[in-house]
Amino acid sequence: MKMDFKRIVILSAVVAAVAACGRSSKAPDTTGAEASFAPSMTIALSDSLLHAGQTTDTIDMGRIRAGEIVRRDLLIRNAGSKPFVILSVRTSCGCTTVDFAKEPVMPGKEVPFSFEFDSKGFNGYQLKHITISTSAAAQPFTLVAAGEVIPAQ
Repeated sequence: MKMDFKRIVILSAVVAAVAACGRSSKAPDTTGAEASFAPSMTIALSDSLLHAGQTTDTIDMGRIRAGEIVRRDLLIRNAGSKPFVILSVRTSCGCTTVDFAKEPVMPGKEVPFSFEFDSKGFNGYQLKHITISTSAAAQPFTLVAAGEVIPAQ
């Protein structure tokens, strides 16, 4: 259980960081691009998890060359007993865009969630927040994406 919580925290941070940049939110392209979707982690959300205060996770984007766009593909799993919908996703800046499924997430099922961070114009350590509001709980879940932008060569 301790390892699952750590995964959840890490995934939350990444999603929060990506959404923090404030670009548009749109559903993932399911017309063939889905084959390129390669989730690196799963975030489990439920009403009881959010009520327990486990509402943040961190994703390490690593070292990024200035001007690069970093993409992270994640899965959001419904760890609760009732379906929920992702109501909204908010990013902390326009440098981050988010794609997420709009359909209800049934108990035990997963949906794709992606974010991109455009490092153009950034230098040094970056911390981006992605805030996910769901119908599962009034309290939002925040992902924090962290990385270091280094000069391009």
